[in-house]
Amino acid sequence: MVPTWLDHALTVLCIAALPGYAAWGYRTFRRKVLAGEAQARVTEYRSTVLIQWSLLVGLLGIWVIEQRPWGELGLAAGQPVPAAITWAVVAALIGFLEWQRRSVAASEESMRQVFAALQSIRELIPRSRAERRWGVVVSVTAGVCEELLYRSFLIAYLSAYMHPWVAVAAAAAAFGAAHAYQGWAGILKTGSIGLVSGVLYQWCDSIAPLIVLHALLDVIQLRMASAVLDWHEGLQETQDSGTSAASEPATGRERDSTPS
Repeated sequence: MVPTWLDHALTVLCIAALPGYAAWGYRTFRRKVLAGEAQARVTEYRSTVLIQWSLLVGLLGIWVIEQRPWGELGLAAGQPVPAAITWAVVAALIGFLEWQRRSVAASEESMRQVFAALQSIRELIPRSRAERRWGVVVSVTAGVCEELLYRSFLIAYLSAYMHPWVAVAAAAAAFGAAHAYQGWAGILKTGSIGLVSGVLYQWCDSIAPLIVLHALLDVIQLRMASAVLDWHEGLQETQDSGTSAASEPATGRERDSTPS
């Protein structure tokens, strides 16, 4: 791939404009949620979907304009043996993540730990049925768009200027930076996921397994996070009810002991 000014422009959007907008947008979104704006999450989800698919359409448009082979974006079956092994790894990882989700749901202590870890992004987690549907749409969008933008495209672009494996690491760092609104923990987590995905992509030469892994990873984590918040809200309601019930007899005794 020989980069053109279109590639330069898209790269600037991915590594500079998008992370900056995400950080600013998250602060604005968080204020709306805390202020009780009913449609804040759905509006944010729709915006995320629109932005990511717009960038992907731009990427595909560049490929058409420049008449590049789709294989350069990893839109191919890949090398048979590495691709088969990568699909097996993806299946194993998805199985492990689903097992982990079920294990967390069965343990109150695990629920507490996950709840504590969710505090930096708590406002982003869907609560209503409509929000959860949109959350799945966002998860699938991220799986398709982010893998093609930050793995397929960005690694190919950076490889024109540096060693391919250095490009994998640099693309992973850019992917982590795009999630800076989640704090350092979010940067390190997404950057690490980006690095593993980049290595697998370079090895098997197909982006399809990574798209599936990314999308299902996000869906499973979304379900787990929503379940944890449901559990915590139920726990609070139970505690509040217990407190109210405990205070009523005392109030009654005070009333009975008051001289008439």
